[in-house]
Amino acid sequence: MTVRVRSFLSMMCRARNAGGQAAIKVAFGVLLVAASALALYVMTSPKKDVIAEKPDAAFLEAMRGAKPESVSPLPPLSGTEAPLVKSVVFTPARFSSLDAVQAEVRLTGAPGVPVSYEYEWIVNGTPLRDVSGNSLPAGRVRKNDRVSVVVTPIIGGSKATPFQSMSVTVQSAPPSLDMKVLTPQTEKTAELQLVGADPEGGSVTYAFESPVPAGVSIDKNTGKVLWNLPSQEKRVIHFSASATNADGVKTVRTFEVTVGPR
Repeated sequence: MTVRVRSFLSMMCRARNAGGQAAIKVAFGVLLVAASALALYVMTSPKKDVIAEKPDAAFLEAMRGAKPESVSPLPPLSGTEAPLVKSVVFTPARFSSLDAVQAEVRLTGAPGVPVSYEYEWIVNGTPLRDVSGNSLPAGRVRKNDRVSVVVTPIIGGSKATPFQSMSVTVQSAPPSLDMKVLTPQTEKTAELQLVGADPEGGSVTYAFESPVPAGVSIDKNTGKVLWNLPSQEKRVIHFSASATNADGVKTVRTFEVTVGPR
């Protein structure tokens, strides 16, 4: 429906010029009816899709000169939404019963809030209830034990998903090695004793390491050393010896001994 306002204005002007009060009233009435009909048409007509028009050049030029608003960073993640544990690294990577072991936690990303951890050490499937923290003390495991640790991140007071590390097999511990003089030295001989022990209670064999001194012999099972002195001069000799356990783990030490006449 189209309302031509100009026609109504013309009608009113003609009525005024004619001096007819009744005609003016009629014109106003017609105008009122037309306005009501227009409002009803707008309210009841079906809606049409809005088509976005291409912005003109002036609008685009104004937008180019506008400064972008500052963007606030996203709030840090917390709770179970925070980065979870990616891996746990043991130091040393290969350890024996003689080593204290440290567990280092590595996350999938950098959290935006402080993170603490709970640790539960597992040996052969059994938790060590009296060990807490990221360190496993020396002497708590034996050769061939399987060791892992369960790490639970605590972020913003909430516990995230626990992570269990891969199990690591405890290696054979190196034997100890020491030396003592068995008998007083004479001008021609010296008798020494190598003393070794396997922390796991296994057997130990002994040997000299290169370079082997002249005139010396050793019993590989007992560690007894007999030294036939090639010279009667008093001197200090350095030599290296080793103790090896049944798993082939070797300990090498260098010793010092004074030989010759007193």
